[in-house]
Amino acid sequence: MKRLLLVAMFVVVGFALPGYSDQKGTTAESDARTGRPVARFSSWVLFRGGRIVQGAPFLIYGFLSEIGELPQLTQSLKNESSAILTFVVEGTARDMKRGEGALLIESEGTLRVFFDPQAKRDFTEPRSFRTGTEVATYTLQRQVLLNPDGGWLFDRSLAQLTSSQDFTIDKTEINLSRLWGARLTLRSQARAGDRLPSPIPEFSGAIPYLGQIFIDAERTERQSLTPAIVTHRDSSAPGRNWG
Repeated sequence: MKRLLLVAMFVVVGFALPGYSDQKGTTAESDARTGRPVARFSSWVLFRGGRIVQGAPFLIYGFLSEIGELPQLTQSLKNESSAILTFVVEGTARDMKRGEGALLIESEGTLRVFFDPQAKRDFTEPRSFRTGTEVATYTLQRQVLLNPDGGWLFDRSLAQLTSSQDFTIDKTEINLSRLWGARLTLRSQARAGDRLPSPIPEFSGAIPYLGQIFIDAERTERQSLTPAIVTHRDSSAPGRNWG
């Protein structure tokens, strides 16, 4: 019964069962649901210990480690300290469902993406991920499933764009609205046992996550008359697909 309840919870929220753990791809079924992967990221999730109740806050911050159409993003990226595109999510828990050993937490919040080519990021300094220009803002619906077998945490978030603006990387003009559209899915995972001390007193711990960003499966092609990427040195150069 315990395993049946756990599998049912995975199916309801649309998580892939283990096999997604290598972060290099998903099953064919999950790809069909979430579209094609366009980026990878690393993040920390800060949380409050004890019983999770409605309204309990959480904080997520991290950096984009790879964008398929921007290979120059990773050429000089060693770790978070050299990241130029970062994000921060602030939100609260909305609901909690518990099976026999399995726990599903639903929450909502706001995701903000920042661009700063001069910053020195540090996971022990969450404020360092907020510097620079805010280049995109999304509303976020988040679901986290705790799998008691191995202590895996599976995170699936649906992001809806509310605003964006142009920014330039290596003479390439970019706008995330044109690049990815208005709806994204973020999928990530972590082990609960990898918990770290929280760098902020009001949170009790931090868990490192690795994840991918997907374009919404319903958006099969870019719906804009403006190119997603404009390279000033050669504005006719097409973007590079990545899957």
